[in-house]
Amino acid sequence: MRILITGASKGIGAAIAAEVVHDASALMLVARSEDLLHDVKEKISILNPDCEISVFAGDVAEESDVEKLITEVENNYSGLDALVNCAGFAIPPTSVQETTPEIWKEMFRVNVFSAYLMTRSLIPLLSKSSAPSIVNIGSTAGISARPGWSAYAASKAAMVNFSNTMAEELKPYGIRVHCLAPGRTATELRKVLAPDEDQSTIMQPDAVARVTRFLIGPDADVISGQTIQVRL
Repeated sequence: MRILITGASKGIGAAIAAEVVHDASALMLVARSEDLLHDVKEKISILNPDCEISVFAGDVAEESDVEKLITEVENNYSGLDALVNCAGFAIPPTSVQETTPEIWKEMFRVNVFSAYLMTRSLIPLLSKSSAPSIVNIGSTAGISARPGWSAYAASKAAMVNFSNTMAEELKPYGIRVHCLAPGRTATELRKVLAPDEDQSTIMQPDAVARVTRFLIGPDADVISGQTIQVRL
């Protein structure tokens, strides 16, 4: 299986990479930090020595970077079987009055626009697969009220609807689309949203990764287009 993961340098993205590498013949890790990507590659390469792991440092919310990424995927692989959109951004709890237009735009740029760009750009390669799938990492914040998190929650709500719409729109291409909505998960991103929380008491990233591995596999074809909540 040929798999591409955005936001793969840490947190849920890195955990997903460590989980799905067992099923992968080729795995491309994408994030802005090249150093962190190489750290993840080094850690997971021993889990499946037969998997070809590559890294791409770039901003998947920038069209020029995505164009370079797609060219690299085209040059290295004959197609793609699974795309996991996990790139994310958050700020500490902030009232809507104090949330600047710049922050609001950046939230949607990273959390939603990147998934749009990646999905749109990779349809031709995914459609070459016999069982292609996309997993978009949302959040339970996108399906419930979160005072102080208006920009983040709104961006994740957009991800939910984008995913559900893509599940229908991409059916003619045979591409399954799932939105995975984790609850409280022990990541660096979560520390930004809930700085005083004891992360040992909440869900760990590997729990989300195990569900992602199932969703990109063949047995998840009966739940395409559903928003899957994962929470303790």
